[in-house]
Amino acid sequence: MRSSDLPLFAWQPPRQTIPFPARSRIGHARKVALQMAKARTQNEATWAYTRACDSFVAQMRKAGIAEHEIERQLADFSRAIYGQCLSEHAAWVPTLPEHASYHRSPDGAA
Repeated sequence: MRSSDLPLFAWQPPRQTIPFPARSRIGHARKVALQMAKARTQNEATWAYTRACDSFVAQMRKAGIAEHEIERQLADFSRAIYGQCLSEHAAWVPTLPEHASYHRSPDGAA
């Protein structure tokens, strides 16, 4: 089947997928946890966590991932960072998605 065989609004370009699931991105989660462990203030730790989450969400939106899947992947990524913070004995630990929501609009506004 060719794209010209379908009505204009029915055809969509194929979506890209993330080849490495968020819960398995332990190296990146460890890097963020180390930044949070070295943070001098809660604001500095929050900035490191927020920056990592914002770039992760932007990468998935650019790839065309559905919003519900982005939320699921972000929750897995947050849990991975949380676990790494605990293993690094970080003073600043992120709030897990089950306890507080992290919703960003495409334009970056909270």
